[in-house]
Amino acid sequence: MGSGNAPAPEDRSDPRDRPIAVAVAAVVLLVQLPFRNLGVSLLDEGSVVHVAADVARGAVPYRDGFHYVFPGSFYLTAAAFRLAGTSVDTARVLACLIFATATGAAYLIARWFVGRRAGLAVSVLFVAYRVWAYPQWQLVHYSTLAMTSLLLATLALGRSLAGARRGDVVLAGVATGVAVLAKQDSGGVGTIVLGLAVLLLCRPLVPSVLAFGGGWLAVVGGCVAALVAAGAGHDFVEQAIIRPLSTNFRFDYPLRPSLWLAWRQDPTIRASPFSYAPPILAELHWSAIVGSRLYTETPVVDAALKLVFHLPWILCLVGAGVVVARAGRSGFGAVRTRRLALLVLLSLGSVLAYNPPQDWTHCLVLYPPPLLLLVALTAPLARVGAVRGVVAAAIALVLVGSAVLAVELRRHFDTPVRSARGELWATAPQAQALQALLDRLAAAPPDAPLVALPYHPLINFLAARPSPTRFGVVWPADPPEIRDEEIIRRLTDMPSTLVVYSETQAPFLPRLQTFAPSLFAYLVRHYAIGEVFGGDPRGFSFMLLAPSAPASGTSLLGAALAGARVTVDDGAGPPRDGRDLVGEALWPFLPVLRTSTLPDGAVSVAYRLTPSAGQRLETRYGINPDRWIDLPPPRTRFAVAVCDVAGEHEIWSAEVDPTLDAADRRWAFASVDLSPWAGQAVDVVLRVRGPRGAPLRPDSAGWGDPRLVAPTDAPRASTADAWPPVMAARGEGGVRGARRKSP
Repeated sequence: MGSGNAPAPEDRSDPRDRPIAVAVAAVVLLVQLPFRNLGVSLLDEGSVVHVAADVARGAVPYRDGFHYVFPGSFYLTAAAFRLAGTSVDTARVLACLIFATATGAAYLIARWFVGRRAGLAVSVLFVAYRVWAYPQWQLVHYSTLAMTSLLLATLALGRSLAGARRGDVVLAGVATGVAVLAKQDSGGVGTIVLGLAVLLLCRPLVPSVLAFGGGWLAVVGGCVAALVAAGAGHDFVEQAIIRPLSTNFRFDYPLRPSLWLAWRQDPTIRASPFSYAPPILAELHWSAIVGSRLYTETPVVDAALKLVFHLPWILCLVGAGVVVARAGRSGFGAVRTRRLALLVLLSLGSVLAYNPPQDWTHCLVLYPPPLLLLVALTAPLARVGAVRGVVAAAIALVLVGSAVLAVELRRHFDTPVRSARGELWATAPQAQALQALLDRLAAAPPDAPLVALPYHPLINFLAARPSPTRFGVVWPADPPEIRDEEIIRRLTDMPSTLVVYSETQAPFLPRLQTFAPSLFAYLVRHYAIGEVFGGDPRGFSFMLLAPSAPASGTSLLGAALAGARVTVDDGAGPPRDGRDLVGEALWPFLPVLRTSTLPDGAVSVAYRLTPSAGQRLETRYGINPDRWIDLPPPRTRFAVAVCDVAGEHEIWSAEVDPTLDAADRRWAFASVDLSPWAGQAVDVVLRVRGPRGAPLRPDSAGWGDPRLVAPTDAPRASTADAWPPVMAARGEGGVRGARRKSP
């Protein structure tokens, strides 16, 4: 980079840089404000603001709620809520302030190695980096608070290296303490590497270590002491220290793509492109990218992504080599050499803190130290005239491209979502679902609490409704024996509780029924889908559950299913046994006869029955709600036939495709009259034929709670009418009224 003027002096930074850094932060804050309310984060930001709202009302983390992360972001956001009001706007302005502070710190660190104009250019590039790191810096988030704190700690340590100011070392300890309280991994590793920097670089050694440790202990120890005094000390250790360490690697998280054979299309990236591609490009231009020859026929995209994922540790190796070379030539006393070593250690901390999920967003949020290290390493080269022009052109290209993406993102999120806690902007499909849900929740009794399953606490926050349990997030690593029992007890004790379930979930995390089986079974027994919001693959999908009544009649699950005959007919020969393709399961939110769908074939379940006069088959039918947005679309044909002495007679059929037809995002109801065969021994056949050419899907189509119902049995209650305060204005997404379709 061009120096612009004389490089930063060896002994200390120019005093004029401090007001410039403040001005840089102020400008960056103003630039962010028009974009601040773009995007919706149901989990990460939702968790922070939901817990912070509770803390602002006097709740104590860990004692009054179950949380895995340290409390720094909760306390900071709660303080902002107390100061400026509990709203999404307060949270997003706080996020802008955090990034503005990080940018000001980045300018001052860059000035250790480059001139003032180049330092300002680094600040502008930092803003461009924010665009590519979307959405982490867009949100109030624990990772961004930790990274900003580490940059401030590094800045303070770097200043101390030029003048042995003990106060700067204390400030560094304080800032690393804040980083630890913000996030265990990056803050903890950052504390270790910066503590190592104090040992290696700061003199005199003992006073420096005491100053750094004292600052760190004042923050962390003070917070822990406050939690202990509030009766939350044991809960804090159990929830935020022991449990994350014991469960961190149990999920099928994406891992960093291998650098081996970098110049080829990587099957890991191609199998999960949304994990490794920049989210802003996925939001705006994904169809164009995957349809381009550059993506389909070359490894250019794969190589570029691999470079981003592996550049931090490569820079650490290069930086360490440069430090050793400089120390060998002129000793280790030069301020610039020691500051470079400091940046190498901080970047090493980013590399070591990169835990699963190792996707793009978690990689980019740790990128500021490697970016500043890159500036420090390339500064001597950028002073060469020929190189300076190339660097300037590259910077201009990055800035223009990033600015275009930022403007496009503002246009992309073009629909407001208005709530009791303020306004966010989303895409039209996202906003349609979320706004409809919030409007319905607003119509419920004002004192009704809300459970948003499995991990969507932003719904609680936007609806301004507390959770009735300590588990605002139902996480796969929670202790199920404690969590499920508590949630079930609270739902039983508070029948007015609103229950929302969302199928919009992280693809690498298990579904609720697999990690909370007792809770899920309770929900299936006591609730049904009352209303569905959204379901568009480009948006969100939510269900508002309604209390259900016990069904009447005789179940065709259990022993009846065990005695049924299951066959597969694919046209390639006589029907064959298909027992392994069906089973009994609990789906949202019904017990079902699960039937696999085949690429080219039908699966039939035949029950040998002798119907009585007036007897009928009653069942729900449809696609597993957790599979509504599968691709290719799960278009499926359901049919009921009766086989008697005269042959087979198809007496009912329907087709459903929830991906393309919003009316099919439900469990539809079918009632089939079996009176014509009263007194006869017949086979009643439930048949499913999946979409042609689609892969086998073992958990897609299902018959919901199939039963034989006689005239003497009580009629099946309408779950939708069981909750008038919420369901009175129900639309076509409700559970009543199955639509007949032609085959």
